[in-house]
Amino acid sequence: MKKNFPLRLYAFVAAALLTTMSCSKKDDTSTTPEEEKKPETYLLQTITSTTASGTKVDSFVYNAQNQLLRIYVMSRMTQQFSRYQTFTYDAAGRVVKKEDTGIKADKTEYLHESDSLVWKDGKISVFQHLPTSSIPYEKIYYEVNSNGQATMLGSKDSIIWGNVIRYTEFTYNGKDVVKSLYFAQSTNEPTPTTTTTTYTYDNKISPFYSLYRNNPILELYTILISLDILPSEHNLLRKEIGSTICTFENTYDEKNGLLIAQKAITTYNSGPSETNTKFKYIKAK
Repeated sequence: MKKNFPLRLYAFVAAALLTTMSCSKKDDTSTTPEEEKKPETYLLQTITSTTASGTKVDSFVYNAQNQLLRIYVMSRMTQQFSRYQTFTYDAAGRVVKKEDTGIKADKTEYLHESDSLVWKDGKISVFQHLPTSSIPYEKIYYEVNSNGQATMLGSKDSIIWGNVIRYTEFTYNGKDVVKSLYFAQSTNEPTPTTTTTTYTYDNKISPFYSLYRNNPILELYTILISLDILPSEHNLLRKEIGSTICTFENTYDEKNGLLIAQKAITTYNSGPSETNTKFKYIKAK
């Protein structure tokens, strides 16, 4: 019995070593959560919109932090880029400046206007001025929620744009705007103008959601394109303004679920109007 003891000891040690080596090998191939493959993020690259007036293609450029740096806006009539908007951000990722540059026919550029934004307690003041003067000629106000999404464009108690109080107030359900109230009243008119719009959505992420966060002045771009752009998380399916109804037919990429095409059909008393839009993306850095 004593002579067999070393053999049994050696067998036990060998088995222990094999188990340790096996575990070590398995541990070497394991990955930590930081090393696991992260889902790919896509950024909006171009918007191609077609209406009865023609087709235009607007382009989006980003900085190294994947923040929207510039939008090139095309003229639907000339099929040339007529202006571009440039955005600057602070260390917290909030937009603090917008420059609007126009492009003349001879391709020389001129600065059209610039905005400086002041953030304080969830409210934003925009001091808009001409490049030839540092004195603001117009002051615009915004309010945002904790997600960095706009809750109000304008102000309820500030006279702007030629003795007019004007604002749009958003009501959210989760991270989607479900109702907007537009209010405008001149100091010379006792009766205000009000318009209420309601919205419904799909369950896919909107290409504008990340762009609109901490950048409410993106709404100034929407004036230049025949497309509904809201600071909502998802894509529109239906919009109602009184008796006017707009429905959206959305097409998605089968692999990543991104919105790649949208047909907007608005029904007026005079008949339907249609806008077709295509979206193209690039992978984030």
